[in-house]
Amino acid sequence: MRFDILFISFVFIVWSVKAKETDSDLYIRLLKLEKLFQRQEIKMKDLTVTVDQQQREITRLNQIIDSRIRNDESIHMNVVNVREKSQYGADTFPNRSDTIKPITNNPERQIIRSNRLLVGENIPVQPSTIAFYAFLSKNEENIGTHHGLVFDDVITNYGSGYNKHIGAFVAPQSGVYVLTLTIFPGRGTLTAVHILRNSDVVGDIFADMRGTNVETLSGSTGIVVVTMNKGDSASVRTSSTHPSTGMIFSDPNMKTSFAGWKIGDL
Repeated sequence: MRFDILFISFVFIVWSVKAKETDSDLYIRLLKLEKLFQRQEIKMKDLTVTVDQQQREITRLNQIIDSRIRNDESIHMNVVNVREKSQYGADTFPNRSDTIKPITNNPERQIIRSNRLLVGENIPVQPSTIAFYAFLSKNEENIGTHHGLVFDDVITNYGSGYNKHIGAFVAPQSGVYVLTLTIFPGRGTLTAVHILRNSDVVGDIFADMRGTNVETLSGSTGIVVVTMNKGDSASVRTSSTHPSTGMIFSDPNMKTSFAGWKIGDL
């Protein structure tokens, strides 16, 4: 009887130890699963935020597209209306009764009608003209290297961007510009001239008049198309690395000149 009790006690102890080991293993596994679920929950929240942000961006882009489509349709209709008015007159249209006569004897009404025909309701107006043209009022003697040319006789200066005192054009607006330079090198000279945007060389003229006939004169022209931001400058100077010798001619018959104009917005 005593042996049976001892055996039963031993079996109970062994079972208790095994049960504790099993419970401990299950607890560790449950902790691992709980941490895994937490990480998955964090990832799901991050994905939800990302999806919401992308949806808002898609909505914003769709609104921009719709707005531009409506604007394009409005511009198209205005252009059609302007063409019809240009063809038939602002106050007369086809199929209108001949008994209704357009009012054409009111000068103020004519001015309003002309503005409406030329501009339209929503058609953008061409921005103010920007253009300059200047030349040297006299010959430029002993030009040498790194010599700035100051075109002091100004013919055109729409937008007031050209400064004849420093020989530079400062862009009043950002945009795409054409810059052109024409020079008349002296006889027997070697001339290397740069067109500059700020301090960057954007165009060059190399003219070699050495050994030419004393009666021969020739001009050279360079032209560039560049983008300029508001406040950028354009100027002309001789090369710092290619020596220039002699003089540059400029008179009423042979104008060494510098010009430029804006052709579009950025």
